[in-house]
Amino acid sequence: MMKMLSVTAALLLCLLLAGCERAILTSADELTANRWGTVTENSNRAELFFEEDTATFRVHSESFTLTVSGIYTADDEALLIHDDETHLDYRFNYLLHGDSIELTYGDGTLVLEKK
Repeated sequence: MMKMLSVTAALLLCLLLAGCERAILTSADELTANRWGTVTENSNRAELFFEEDTATFRVHSESFTLTVSGIYTADDEALLIHDDETHLDYRFNYLLHGDSIELTYGDGTLVLEKK
């Protein structure tokens, strides 16, 4: 009887933990469920990450740091971040390639890897 209760409890725990995973159904889900980053040829670092309803895109170099951070919306082609400091909207187009994304702003494109 105790063995049956232990097995049942373990099974219920597994089901509960499996139910806590975030479902990845779209490219936007994949984008926002992960942290992304890269180091460029000239040693600049770029990162994109999401926390609750906020997205942060940051570029670091030896001489400056650029940060765009705020409430975001994402669809399967673009990410829009409303920057908290400047009150401007920044639209990044993206293409998802498995464990990497091509992130484009204006004429510039970065390839970021899943971290």
